[in-house]
Amino acid sequence: MELLNIFRRRIILILMGIFLLTTAASGILFRPWWFDEVLTLWIFTIGKTPAEIYLSYTIPNNQIVHSICLNLLCRTGTMPEYLRIFPLCCALLTIGLLYRGFRKECGTLVLTAALGAWMLSAPFFIYATALRGYMLAALLVTLALLCGRKFAVSGKISALAGNFAATFLAVGVMPSALAGIAAAGLFTLPYFGKRFYRKRNFYLLVLAIPASFLLFYVPIFAQLRQAAALREGWHSHAAALLSVTVALAAVFNLLIPAALCHSKRNFRTLCHLLIWLLPLGMMIFPAAPFPRVWWVIFPVLALTLARSLKGAEVIRKWWFIPVILAFLTNTAPVKNALSPLCSGAGQDDFFAPYFMRDDFVPFAAAAKLQTIPHRMVYASFDSDPWSLLPFVREKLYFDPPGRKIPALPDNTAVILARSEDPQTIIRRFGGSLTPAASAGRYTIYLWRQK
Repeated sequence: MELLNIFRRRIILILMGIFLLTTAASGILFRPWWFDEVLTLWIFTIGKTPAEIYLSYTIPNNQIVHSICLNLLCRTGTMPEYLRIFPLCCALLTIGLLYRGFRKECGTLVLTAALGAWMLSAPFFIYATALRGYMLAALLVTLALLCGRKFAVSGKISALAGNFAATFLAVGVMPSALAGIAAAGLFTLPYFGKRFYRKRNFYLLVLAIPASFLLFYVPIFAQLRQAAALREGWHSHAAALLSVTVALAAVFNLLIPAALCHSKRNFRTLCHLLIWLLPLGMMIFPAAPFPRVWWVIFPVLALTLARSLKGAEVIRKWWFIPVILAFLTNTAPVKNALSPLCSGAGQDDFFAPYFMRDDFVPFAAAAKLQTIPHRMVYASFDSDPWSLLPFVREKLYFDPPGRKIPALPDNTAVILARSEDPQTIIRRFGGSLTPAASAGRYTIYLWRQK
């Protein structure tokens, strides 16, 4: 019996090993940089000081705390090509902390099923290897949850300080991490009891959230307001909500109906239900937040499922099936089927974003340029010129933010995304385009002025 218990505790390590082997075999750690990653590295990180990064919140792409972490890693001599190891470590640490912190409370197999399904799903592979702050934010939300639970149970000031620090850093990665902090707070609420509103420690924990946010952003409030005024996001709330719903259903699959069947009607279940309803909060914004901002609530949602299924005998027989189903979301047929449902008003954030597809080959497009006589190179916004920058040997022209290039000279090599209509460029500049080469998602034309 003891040997069986030891094996069960090792299953999570086996799943971590499968995750790492799949990551290594797919080569996604060393895939080309894409739009947001190039901005993160070469605009907000490399060549900056931490103070300059903090004071450069011009657009939300600067996930300040994440950029500072990358900056410090670069100062140690870490090459940019290896920086994706940082989000990978954040991902594994998040899984490890959740497992160690909640194994006894939720049960080994149940928690393994929930965390395993999350870890081996397609969205996890994307954000565990993306040079963006979403995985770091998920880690910090997990730390805030662990410290918040400890403070609710023990009342230790050190736990409150840890919760404050984790919250401060999480919102410093991105303001939308408040969604994850809210989820962590709702998960913690039952530890205070039904009469939580009579507990002084409850109010201390609640006040830590606005206090940490204000402490981080008041010095750069003017920049925060300007970034918020950009209203970046989707313009279809229904499509954004559908995207998040499809991702949750695909990742946690059978665990969701199983939890619904086994949940008890009590205060804890009500708090868990409110966590699942958090994405509905996007309805209050003029533009719906990008679906990926809800990534920070995924670790808490995994815990709600595991906690609801605690003691359910049926899970002992098929705990591995949800994990297998989630792992299948990495296969091409499943990703191709789910991706259109998650891209109704923008880019698919969870299954097959353009930068994870086989036709994302900016290096091949740059190589094709060398075979075409041309005067200059222009790339459209949809072709993601930022991903082309590291490969194109000459100066690459594209429309800067808020402005547009007025004209193109003859013999300009024009790079468009394969899905773009070249007539858009023809109508804009008043000339003609002749196909010259193609590579992956790119088509290269030669421009002739009328």
